[in-house]
Amino acid sequence: MDGKVKLKEVMTEGVVAVDADSNVVEAASKLRQEDIRGLVVIEDEDAVGVVVCRDIAYDVIADGEEARETEVKDIMSTDLIVADEDELLDDVAMAMSKNNVSRVPVVRGDMLVGIVTQSDILRAWPGFAEVMQEKEVSE
Repeated sequence: MDGKVKLKEVMTEGVVAVDADSNVVEAASKLRQEDIRGLVVIEDEDAVGVVVCRDIAYDVIADGEEARETEVKDIMSTDLIVADEDELLDDVAMAMSKNNVSRVPVVRGDMLVGIVTQSDILRAWPGFAEVMQEKEVSE
């Protein structure tokens, strides 16, 4: 496989989400229960951000914040890239790299249907790492 495949062929179907008003303990519990590293953050049924393990570790635990008192919306990343399931993998992979994001929610119309992560990209397109190295050298 290469970068000329559609996201729907490589994405993880279904999305594990957390409400923006949830506290960090609820988010961390969901991450552990699902054995994943990131959650899509939802507000009024719209994806508004992403929260990953690193956000919890760096923005809550390392700062000595109280996890039950901290809401997900206070630590989530809002630099959200959302992609359509018919977009090409290479286009989305390059956008992820350029914007330094590790996961992208995938939609079909207005409906959230999946997520694509850096791991999904590397499994589907092992040559992506080489493409990125070449890009860095040429810049």
